[in-house]
Amino acid sequence: MRTSGTIILGGLAAFGATAAAAAPPALVPLPASIIAQPGRGFDVPTSPRLRVAPHDDAARAAATALRDRLASTTRLRPSVVESAEPSAGDIAFASDPAAPGGTEGYSLTVADTGVTIRASAAAGLYYGGVTLWQLLTQQPGGTTHLADVTIADQPRFAWRGLMLDSARHMQPVAYVERFLDWMAVHKLNRFHWHLTDDQGWRIEIKRYPRLTSVGAWRTAVAPDTIAPDGTPVTRYGGFYTQDQIRAVVAYAAARHITIVPEIDLPGHSTALIAAYPRLGVRGFAPEPVASDWGLLPEVLNTDEATIATVENILTEVMALFPGRFVHLGGDEVDPTQWQTSAETQARMTALGLKDAPALERWFIARLGRFLEAHGRRLIGWDEIQEGATGAGLDSQAAIMSWHDGDGAAKAIASGHDVVIAQAPLYYLDNRQKNTADEPPGWSDIVTARMLYEHDPVPAGLSPEARRHVLGLQGQMWTERARREDWVTQMVWPRAAAIAEVGWSPPARDWDGFQSRMAVQRARYRLIGLDAGTEVAAPPAPGPRRASIDLDFCTPGATAFILEAPPRAGGGTALVRVSPQHPCWLYRAADLDAARRLDVAAVKLAFNMRLGNAAPIARLAKPRTAAGEIDVHLDRVDGPLLASLPLGGWPADADRHALSAALPGGGGRHDLYFVLTGADIDSRAKVRPPMIAVESVALQ
Repeated sequence: MRTSGTIILGGLAAFGATAAAAAPPALVPLPASIIAQPGRGFDVPTSPRLRVAPHDDAARAAATALRDRLASTTRLRPSVVESAEPSAGDIAFASDPAAPGGTEGYSLTVADTGVTIRASAAAGLYYGGVTLWQLLTQQPGGTTHLADVTIADQPRFAWRGLMLDSARHMQPVAYVERFLDWMAVHKLNRFHWHLTDDQGWRIEIKRYPRLTSVGAWRTAVAPDTIAPDGTPVTRYGGFYTQDQIRAVVAYAAARHITIVPEIDLPGHSTALIAAYPRLGVRGFAPEPVASDWGLLPEVLNTDEATIATVENILTEVMALFPGRFVHLGGDEVDPTQWQTSAETQARMTALGLKDAPALERWFIARLGRFLEAHGRRLIGWDEIQEGATGAGLDSQAAIMSWHDGDGAAKAIASGHDVVIAQAPLYYLDNRQKNTADEPPGWSDIVTARMLYEHDPVPAGLSPEARRHVLGLQGQMWTERARREDWVTQMVWPRAAAIAEVGWSPPARDWDGFQSRMAVQRARYRLIGLDAGTEVAAPPAPGPRRASIDLDFCTPGATAFILEAPPRAGGGTALVRVSPQHPCWLYRAADLDAARRLDVAAVKLAFNMRLGNAAPIARLAKPRTAAGEIDVHLDRVDGPLLASLPLGGWPADADRHALSAALPGGGGRHDLYFVLTGADIDSRAKVRPPMIAVESVALQ
């Protein structure tokens, strides 16, 4: 038995059997094993030598990365020195083919005479450098004394990823590179880049220039009509050139991050069809590139000419992205156009396919074989495994499972590898708290603790089946996150929880993680990462309620926190919206002293498709032509307390103040604010705006 210190495995034990250290180092993710050693520790010189052996390119790259990171975040001024001769005070990087831990594992030893990082591969050396940087940044201004310790580390999962949606809202290359930097210091190693969707095509394809001259641009709809800097916008879009993409790929590779490009097919393809209408089922451009969010009807044709075009596109994609996996989407395909197309039905009959899911599976499998012939591997969302057995999906295809755990279990049972990415938990466009300073997004609350305490491996799997779980991934969809600072706040710090679940052993200690994250947040300031917060301030006392402080009347309904038009005085206003159930609930309103009810209402663009299953927003029946906001007591159909007509709303105004006298008395009641008016068909080309309650006040 080793008696020199305490072994830490996944944070289970208290670090501190020696006097040298009373708590585990503040490392995120927590290493697999930390053993405190006796000794006086190592005093890091102001200008430390990062020593590498001659011709050890992997060690030199890792040492150079650490040098640059330390120089930009601490007072240390290290230098990389090539030498076979050790010297007291060295920080040595050494490639060792016999080192355990696989390609990403490493050992880090701090002794009285220096530091040694050893690994069998370049990634392990790099991650050892990340851990040393964290050891040296545990205190404000940096740490110059390190306690003697031995760290043996390797990841739990091979796939530890984040997805960034650049199709709905595009981020500058400089931001994407910062995003990769932030991933690297958390040992995240897969960057899933969502580059195409209904709302935009963001990757230059030389053979098909209309993909970017047409497909990359859409008509701006509020709030996109005003840029973050306040300038007006009529046409939203942009794309990444192939040179830019090559530079980003190289930038990621230097940080041991593999980029997985996503070309979303055969649905989510309105931008592709707008650019080249012959690729659609109907053979003509359905409309300009979509300005709507949600489930759109356009779907690719499945004839040989369309498949050849897609293969040509994928050929250029593969030339840009050297990683093994190519993501082909495959999610949320509306089958209506296939079902109503005589040509598509004839093709299904010829192929022996009985339904639209089987056709999609055949289509994706066909492209998967093309990828395999070029040394690549298909990955797609859950839906690519749907359809009749025998439709041709090869077991080499991997499933990115965004449905519940049953989707992953089904894939594993069929012999597929899976990446756990299930909604809503791993969807980072769900808000982490319900406050006005949180960016807009889905109304569900997903906290770092929820992510940290979730085991991505489906329950009940055999040891053999568990090997099919490649890892886990967080998704940052950007329909509502149009600003880079919002993306950052939504992703971090929750991505740190994903990183620890993906890297560290499965035992969890939330309190220990929180303690280490306090130090990690200080590091965020060093690297320019303005992370979000999870501390929710209580609503301000008093009878006024902002929209986000109200509840929805229909639990479980599709609901969002959306960005309202800017106020005259500036600032971002957020409103709670349930498009199919427009009703707001003010709980336990004190009506005893109230004599007047004031409601601030706001108009929002209705730029969302609600899908074919329930495409119509059904409003309560109005009593006047313009409708009203009716206020009911205790139930959505309870006694009517007040009615606020909308007919006086100025045509050019985003906001309107409504008021009604109250009888006084009556105690405490729940107030239901029900929007009345004509039903809204989300499939219509022209739709009226959504009306939302921005605030309620009892006077």
